[in-house]
Amino acid sequence: MLEGVQRRYRDGLTRGPGSERIAGYSDSIFGFAMTLLVIDVAIPPEANSALHVLEQQLPNFFAFALSFTIIGYVWMGHHRQFRVIVRHDASLMVWNLVLLFLIASMPFPTAIVSDFAPQVAAVVAYAAAISLIMIVQMIVWWHVRKAGLLAKEVDTGLWLFVFLDYVPILFVFATSIPLALFWDGTAAMWWWSSLFLLAPLVGIVSAKRIDRAFGKLPAPAGAPDSGVQEGAADVLGEGSVDIEPGPKPTE
Repeated sequence: MLEGVQRRYRDGLTRGPGSERIAGYSDSIFGFAMTLLVIDVAIPPEANSALHVLEQQLPNFFAFALSFTIIGYVWMGHHRQFRVIVRHDASLMVWNLVLLFLIASMPFPTAIVSDFAPQVAAVVAYAAAISLIMIVQMIVWWHVRKAGLLAKEVDTGLWLFVFLDYVPILFVFATSIPLALFWDGTAAMWWWSSLFLLAPLVGIVSAKRIDRAFGKLPAPAGAPDSGVQEGAADVLGEGSVDIEPGPKPTE
């Protein structure tokens, strides 16, 4: 148990209300990383026809589009989370910095996979980078609930629904690593495309199961009950929500 100046330092400087500065700084890193992704898509100096450039740069553009989509998806989730993260502590800032480090590093594995795919090492490096991003994103969401940093509107069902939203990306890219190592890099890359089917399927199934387990959100008089998907849209979306801090963690 911390005492004296260490306790005052922790309580006064490393935790407190608000998370706007963390969110604002994070937005700039996301934007910077997403801009750098396109640098690898360029017209070679020796190019002598548009068709040749398109054929040569198609893998680079595919890698850019894939990374841009995934980082954009992570940013959307990050933005929604910080609408309901109403307090901060040192652990949140550290884990968020780890996430930003991984995001800022994404141009490197993107360049590797665009130049050397479907070589196994390139596919594994890219899949590992995406998997780590999703793991850290899930750790952040787990921590803010455990530490009492969330608004009171985020109940157990809504928190779990958001947490499970990251599972499909982690599952697809993590399982593609052994697929590339023990079978083929091309097969692993084709497996990535299953995400477009798996992600919405997991969302539908998890919403139904969470509603069944925790019950639907109470609705205003005369309005139909809303399930966890509608609740997520209301609380994490762009609508007007009166957000109040949740309970502080016990010492």
